[in-house]
Amino acid sequence: MSASAPPLVSILIRSMDRPTLDRALASAAAQTWPNVEIVVVAACGAAHRALPDQIGGRPLRLVGAADGSALPRAEAANVALDAARGEWLNFLDDDDELGADHLTTLLSAPRVRGERLVYSRTRVVDAAGALLGYISHAGNHVQLWFHSRATTCATLLHRSLVEEGARFDPAFAVHEDHDFQVNCATRTEFCFVDVPTCTWHADAGESGCGFGANNDAGRRHAAVVRIRQKWTAAFERWLGDADAVLFSGKAYLEGGDLEAAATCFEQVQKLRPDDATALQLDATVRLRTGDNERAAALVARATRLAPADPGVREAVRLLANAHGERPLTRGSETMPAARESPPLVSILIRSMDRASLERALDSAAAQTWPNLEIVVVAANGSAHRTLPARWKGRPLRLVRPEPDRRLPRPEAANLCLESAHGAWLNFLDDDDELLPQHVATLMAVANPDRARVLYSRAEVRDNADRPTGHVGFASFPVQLYFQNRSHPAATLFHRSLVAEGARFDPAFDVYEDHDFFINCATRSEFLFVDAATCIWNAYAGESGCGHGENDDNAQREAYLPRLRTKWATFFEPLLRQPEALLFVGQNCLRVNDVAVALDCLERALAARPRDVNALNLCAVANLRSGHLDRAEQLFRSALALAPGHAGLEANLALVARKRAEGAASGD
Repeated sequence: MSASAPPLVSILIRSMDRPTLDRALASAAAQTWPNVEIVVVAACGAAHRALPDQIGGRPLRLVGAADGSALPRAEAANVALDAARGEWLNFLDDDDELGADHLTTLLSAPRVRGERLVYSRTRVVDAAGALLGYISHAGNHVQLWFHSRATTCATLLHRSLVEEGARFDPAFAVHEDHDFQVNCATRTEFCFVDVPTCTWHADAGESGCGFGANNDAGRRHAAVVRIRQKWTAAFERWLGDADAVLFSGKAYLEGGDLEAAATCFEQVQKLRPDDATALQLDATVRLRTGDNERAAALVARATRLAPADPGVREAVRLLANAHGERPLTRGSETMPAARESPPLVSILIRSMDRASLERALDSAAAQTWPNLEIVVVAANGSAHRTLPARWKGRPLRLVRPEPDRRLPRPEAANLCLESAHGAWLNFLDDDDELLPQHVATLMAVANPDRARVLYSRAEVRDNADRPTGHVGFASFPVQLYFQNRSHPAATLFHRSLVAEGARFDPAFDVYEDHDFFINCATRSEFLFVDAATCIWNAYAGESGCGHGENDDNAQREAYLPRLRTKWATFFEPLLRQPEALLFVGQNCLRVNDVAVALDCLERALAARPRDVNALNLCAVANLRSGHLDRAEQLFRSALALAPGHAGLEANLALVARKRAEGAASGD
C-alpha cells in the first residue's frame, strides 16, 4: 500500500446468520470510505451459511472457531479482533446497519487530543422501522458508570488499543461491549461527532440490552454492578472529577434520566459540599420526582451559599410553585412567601346548565392549588339556574350576558376571558372534569418567560365512564395544522396572551378552541407535562368535535381549510419541517389517529421521498386507512432502499394479508 493510501478499516460482524445479516452486509459494503474490509464471525458455528469472498466490491472473510463450535458474544468479538487487518476497527451487529457516510464522517473528525476512539449519534428504530429517537452525546467517562457511551456500531477504534491489551471479557455474557468501552477508556479519550451515522434496531436481538422484548432490566443491572466492581480504580478517578460529574448530571437532567442525574449531583456534593449549582440542580431533580421535602432542604442550602445566583433563584421559584407559593425577593435574599399568596388561577366554564355542570364544578373546587376562582358564563342566558357565591369553599361568579341572549361558543369564551381575574386561565367544559392535581401539576412548571401555554394529557372516557385512551403528547407547532395540540381542559395559559389580543374568533362557531390556540402559538411556546390531569367525556355534547355520536367528520373537513387559510403565514414555514411532520405523524399513528397521521406523513414523504423511515410510516398509515395499493407501493420503495429489511418485509406481507381478508369477506 502506498503512503498516500487511506487507512484500511475493518468492519467486524458477529453473526448468528439471521435474515438481517444481508442488510448489515449491504450497509457495510455501501460505505463511501474507499478502503474497507468486512470480517464476519460465524458466532452460530458450523451451521452458518457460506459467504462470498466479496460483496459490493468489498473484500469479505468468514471466520469462526477452529473446531466449528458456536461462540459466546465476547469470544466472537475477540475472534473478530484477531482476524481484523485494518488500522481502524468498527463492530456492527448483524441486525443493525451503518449509514453510507459513517466511516468517512468519523475518520474526518479532528482528534485534537489524540483520541483513539471516535463515536457518533445513533438512530434508534423499532421493529417496524419507525424512528424512536437518537442516543449518544458529547460527554466524558463518567457516563460509563451508568452505560456505554455509544452503541457498538457507532464506535470506531484504533487497533493500537487492541495491541495494548483491550479485549472483550468472556466473564460477561452480555454488556461485554460496555466492559470493552471501559477498558478502552482507561487508555484513551473519546472523540464525539454530533451526526447520526448508523441505525440500531433496538427491538431486535435477544441480549436483553435493547428495547421492548429485548429489554431485560434485571440482567442489565447485574452486569453493570459487576462492571463497576471490576473497574473500581478507574471509576474512582473519573468520579473524583467534580466538574466532569456535574457536566454529566446536567446532560442527564436535560435528557430526562432523573436517576442518573441525581446520582451525579449527589456525588458532586460529596466532593464539593458547598457547590450551589449542584445543590440547586439536585433540588430540581427532587421536585420532578415529587420529593419536595428534600428539595426544600437543598434549596435552603443553595440560597444561603449563593442567594443571587440565577439558577438558585429559579430553584426557589420552582419550589414555590410546587408548594403553591409566590417567591418574594428582599434585597439580595430570595425566600418563599406565605402560602396565602400563590398566583390566582381562573377556571372558566361555558355552561349550558346541563346536569353534568355540578360534576365539573366539584372537580374545579377539588383542586389542590390553594388560590383559585371559578367563573361560569351562562351561555344559555337567563334560563341558567342561579349559582351560589362559593362552591365547596371556592369563590364562584356566575356571569350572564348583557343584553340577555344565548351565546355562541366563541362569544361565551370571550366573556370568560373578560371576566377572569387570574394570572393563569384554564377552560373547562361543563361536561368534562379536572383531576385534583391538575392545576398544581401544571403550575409546578409555570414560567411565563419560557412558555405561556402549559398542557398535559387528558384521559378520554366513553358514555359508560370507561377510559378509551388519552390525548395530548409532546409535539411541535405544526401539529396545529392538523388538530389541537391539547384538550382545552388540559391547557393552562397566561393572561398576558389575552392582554396581547388573543381572543376566540366569532367566525368559528365550532373549532373556536383550535383557532384560539393557534393564535396563542403565534405568541408563545407550549410546554408539555407528561401526566394525565383531566377527563374528557368525548362522547358527550353536541359540538361534533368529540367521539362516537359527537364526531362530525364532515364538519371538521369544512372548518380545517378555513383555519389553514386564516393562519397560512404561520403554518407556511412549519410545513417545511419534515422531521416535525414525521414526529407528529408517528405519534398520531400510535394513538390510532390515522387520518391526521396520514396527512402528516404524506407531507413529510413529499419533502423526503427517499427517506426509508418516511416511506415506512406513510405506508403504515395508508395500510390502516385501507389504501392497500398505495401502502404496497411505499413498502416496496422502502425495500428498494433497504433490501432485506425484516420489518419492511413483514409490513409488506400485511398488505397481502389484508387483501386476502378482503377477498374472503367479499369486499
